[in-house]
Amino acid sequence: MGHDWTSTFLGILDDVIDDGERRRVDLGCSTAELRAVALAGAPALGEVTEARLVAWDLRPGNCRVRDGRVVAVVDHERASSGGPFAEFGFAALETGWWGDTSAFVRSYGWAPTSAAQLTRQRLYDLHLALVQVVETAHRGHLDGEQADWARARVRDCVRLSA
Repeated sequence: MGHDWTSTFLGILDDVIDDGERRRVDLGCSTAELRAVALAGAPALGEVTEARLVAWDLRPGNCRVRDGRVVAVVDHERASSGGPFAEFGFAALETGWWGDTSAFVRSYGWAPTSAAQLTRQRLYDLHLALVQVVETAHRGHLDGEQADWARARVRDCVRLSA
């Protein structure tokens, strides 16, 4: 991995693409197109100068609440350090693929608003969609429904990034 968020995140994204290629997974777009989107958005990643803990899957099902307060967070298989907009609660703000995340965004205290922040958000969405496609091969999903859904999200991410 790199010494800055740009090279680190591009490496993470490239690893997912490579994993999909190795497993012969239909990613929904060509690997050349995916890498071109990543490189086009790379300058926006440079704004992240301080890594934060990111659960990458911080959503209601992974939060334990007591008396109106979050008392525990579970399912840290994707936890990492990086740009805070990589958090699941910010995912697909433009499209609503994963439902209404406005409560998460309000509780977080800020949301992506600048062009660079929105570009990063789209790259993080692309990463999440690619992970969801590739993991179906590793987890042995047989019906193809999850992979089809995630491939459509990959195509949406590429379209939004154009």
